This record gives sequence, C-alpha cells and structure tokens, in this order.
Amino acid sequence: MFGIGRLAKDIVKNLLRQHRYKLKGIQIRNVAHVADDFYAESPVNLENVTVEHNVRMGKYSYMLGGRIYSDTQIGRYCSIAANVVIGGLTHPQKWLSTSPFQYEHDIQYMKDNIRTTFIGNDVWIGANSYIKAGITVGDGAIIGSGAVVTKDIPPYAIVVGVPARVLRYRFDEQTIQRLLELKWWNKNILELQELPHSNVLECLEKLEKCSSNRYFRHL
Repeated sequence: MFGIGRLAKDIVKNLLRQHRYKLKGIQIRNVAHVADDFYAESPVNLENVTVEHNVRMGKYSYMLGGRIYSDTQIGRYCSIAANVVIGGLTHPQKWLSTSPFQYEHDIQYMKDNIRTTFIGNDVWIGANSYIKAGITVGDGAIIGSGAVVTKDIPPYAIVVGVPARVLRYRFDEQTIQRLLELKWWNKNILELQELPHSNVLECLEKLEKCSSNRYFRHL
C-alpha cells in the first residue's frame, strides 16, 4: 500500500509540475522524472525525457527522448533527438568494483567526480547518441546518430562514430568566426524569422549590418 500511495503522490506531483511549466511555455510530456530545480527559458519542449538536478536549457530547444544527467547546461535552439544520454557520473575503474554501491553514499566522491557538461547553442544531436559528462560541445555543432562523444567538440563541427571524430565542418573558417562573433541566437526571433535562412552569407550580412545599426533587439 505504501508503494502505491507514493507512486500516486509522484504522479500528481509530476502533473502539477507539468501544468506549472505549461503556463510558462515549457512543454513536458511523458516524463518519468524532472528534478525540482530544472530551469528552462521559454519556450522549450521535452518528451520522454528524464531530467536530473542542476540542469538548464535555453529557449527554442527541444529533446525527444532520453536522459539529461545532473550538472548539464544546454544552449538555445538545440535540436536533440530520441534516446540521447547527456552526462552521468563516471564509474571507478581501479576500485574493487565499478558498481555504485561503493560510493552512492560517499558525498566527497560525488563532489570530486562531478563534471559539468556544456552543450552550446544551435547544436543538433542525433538519435541514440551519448555525450560523456564534462564534455563541451561548441555552438553550431552536429553530432551524428549513434555517436559516442568522449572529447570536446569544436564549434560548427560535424562529428560521427564511436568514439566520435570530426568528419568535417559546416562552414569555412571565416564564416564560422563571423557566426561566433555575431551570436545570432541572442537576437529577437521575430527579426530572425525575416532572414533568407537558406543563404548563410546573406544572413550574416544582414545581421551584421543590423547589429552595427543597433536595429536588432536581444531576447
């Protein structure tokens, strides 16, 4: 009976939390658990995702399934597919066992081994990917489906494989530098929607011109 009562309480708690998020423009569907300290800019969309403690997500980002472990920061305009795992505590390799029974109540071990994971802005993460805790994924990067990311990823790199390796870059070096300096994800989306999106160089020219004239408003 105790187990059933606790389950019912958790269900009600999650429903109330989902309603509260919805009022803020944050859509959360079919989740097993979302930590109370989860913070997201509105709008954000999560579906079939478990979110642990100290997770932040920027606006216009979404995730369609998987798990975000504690101490993860995700930028704006990120597209995260199904069955993606981000972060997670590293198991000891030189101890008696790799099992968590050895350290699950060891606060000092937790403090010494927590690594914050950073996902930049405009990052696309393909289905069934894994990103190791403590990794930094640069702005504009693309992670191919099924990739296992164990090292930092440069901005606008396209990475694939196990372990993930750089296949190529989305743009040439000069264009990437202009995008990083501009930080378009901080602009007002209503003005971004008017751009010729399929032509990145023309977009850059318009954005740079408007920025120099102080036309663009920040979000």
